[in-house]
Amino acid sequence: MGRALAPIPALPTLAVGASAIAEFGSDAQKRRLLPGVASGDTILSAALLEPGADGSAELQTRVRPDGGGFRLDGLKTCVPAAHLAECILVPARADDGATSVFLLDPRTDGVTLERQETTNGEPQFRLRLDGASASEALGDARPGAALRDWMTERATTAVCAIQLGVSERALEITADYTRERRQFDRPIGSFQAVHQRAADAFIQLEAMRLTTWQAAWQLEQHASARDAVAVAKFWAAEGGQFVGYAAQHLHGGIGVDIEYPIARYYLWAKQLELSLGSASRQLARLGERIADGSASVG
Repeated sequence: MGRALAPIPALPTLAVGASAIAEFGSDAQKRRLLPGVASGDTILSAALLEPGADGSAELQTRVRPDGGGFRLDGLKTCVPAAHLAECILVPARADDGATSVFLLDPRTDGVTLERQETTNGEPQFRLRLDGASASEALGDARPGAALRDWMTERATTAVCAIQLGVSERALEITADYTRERRQFDRPIGSFQAVHQRAADAFIQLEAMRLTTWQAAWQLEQHASARDAVAVAKFWAAEGGQFVGYAAQHLHGGIGVDIEYPIARYYLWAKQLELSLGSASRQLARLGERIADGSASVG
């Protein structure tokens, strides 16, 4: 997806929505939603972010019982593919502090979608909930703070994987260009400064690859992956920005031509850099965990 800059809702549908339903959903929820995902007919999304937060802050969205269902109030932001989704997974907090994740039909009363402008043009939305009706919670409606973290870690790792693809392809395009572009009767790829810039970008790329696979492996093993995901997102943000800028820089003026593909790779890299937490936010989160002794160091 990243290598091709494919504007498809794979991340919210597969990495978050379908994965959470397959892992935690009831048998009825799985039968209703997963066959359509497998056939490509059903799109899912998840509302993991709230204004000013990165997916780890205390939830402001509230839920209250309403007959046999629930009512949701709050504001979510940067919800991908919300206008296409059959169902949006919405974490919310009850008055007693318990968190659950609810299955929301975005076409129900009390739901307002407002399109947001994103760096790479991806359709994302503010999701306003004014007494919106949700008929059911994911699974057995048990407190879902851990489930929210589960979803956020997988969404973040998927962002890292897409950023890896974006950066890898951008560097390949740049290598091809510097072999062909000539200056002073020589390919610019033969210049020492170009060597060094490209080598720095390659090192960043390999750090992104290693940390992304490490986070994905720990998630697959059902091990605690919070720190590995934060490290991977740091490198995806820092390295993705570095590779994107280096690719544009080594292209010279053509790098900012919006009809030339490298400009689109740069925009995607910038979008993914900040999605679900910037590099500085990952450092702050890791520092907090090291300070309180909960980080897996040593």
